[in-house]
Amino acid sequence: MITHLLNIRVNLYLTEDVSYKLVAIKNEQVDKNQMTPVQLIDFLSVMVLNKRTDPDDFKSGIMFSHKKILNFLETHEEFVQADEVVKILILSRRFRLSLYYMSYSKIPF
Repeated sequence: MITHLLNIRVNLYLTEDVSYKLVAIKNEQVDKNQMTPVQLIDFLSVMVLNKRTDPDDFKSGIMFSHKKILNFLETHEEFVQADEVVKILILSRRFRLSLYYMSYSKIPF
């Protein structure tokens, strides 16, 4: 389903300030209806921001582990822009995952 959404370039309606940071990272434009094409980085950002079931409780369950995030990136490798991925991980302070991704990625920097 994600591959299909990325292939047909579905538009995403922007409602939050975080979305505009993503637009800057993606080097995309926002149209007059506050919409921009969905890219893989949008899905990754949601996964990283919603890693835990309760973001304010560090003891809450983990929905998206580092392994799941890396598997997601490997599955959708054709849509990955390595510099965008690293920017998202650093922006969300996932430095360890950023370094791991950079060192083991098949994608050249």
